[in-house]
Amino acid sequence: MNFEITERSIPSNTPYWVNFKKTVCVDVINRFTKSFCFPIFTDKILAFNGDISLSIYDQAFYDDLKDFDTGENIEHWIKLYWDSVISLEEYLNRKPYPIPKC
Repeated sequence: MNFEITERSIPSNTPYWVNFKKTVCVDVINRFTKSFCFPIFTDKILAFNGDISLSIYDQAFYDDLKDFDTGENIEHWIKLYWDSVISLEEYLNRKPYPIPKC
């Protein structure tokens, strides 16, 4: 992900502890045979819309290599990414999008 644009676009109501340079990405659904699983032990887990994450990746790839154009600029996708953030607890209760990226 483009950290410079992501950090520049952080909404003012984002928790102070959010730091993408010191984060671990997890899947809510076990997709691999060998996985580490752990219980939810903190409320400092955020979920983002995974489809938007993929669009950010595709657009960044296009910007670098001119392939997989999404039709939107990277700033558009990062704004949607931030707009999709909710706590993991809220995600598990509502499941507002099919693929979470935590």
